[in-house]
Amino acid sequence: MKGIVELKTKEHNGISHIDEGEGDRVLVLFHGLMGTLSNFSLLIDHFSNRGYRVIVPSIPIYSQPLLKLTVTHLGGVLLKFMDDIGLSNVNIIGNSLGGSIGLVCTKIALIL
Repeated sequence: MKGIVELKTKEHNGISHIDEGEGDRVLVLFHGLMGTLSNFSLLIDHFSNRGYRVIVPSIPIYSQPLLKLTVTHLGGVLLKFMDDIGLSNVNIIGNSLGGSIGLVCTKIALIL
């Protein structure tokens, strides 16, 4: 293990995110309610160096209207984010709230 990696963030339409690695295999990692992008630093390092593109968006909990702040709404926001940056065939991994959002994203994507 190389240790903690320095994370470089990007921003797209108000959503900070990490985009590391290259390849057709894409992992999208969703953090939990009180989590941050750095929660996945070791996974980012591991998979981005093994042929995966790893995307970790910051779940925009504090920038959304309070009355719309539901798991379904956040799933829609993050699906739009993924579509905006050109992602279509991804593997989603989520922790806690991020897992729930990942399930919603999968359900919505299957309906579309």
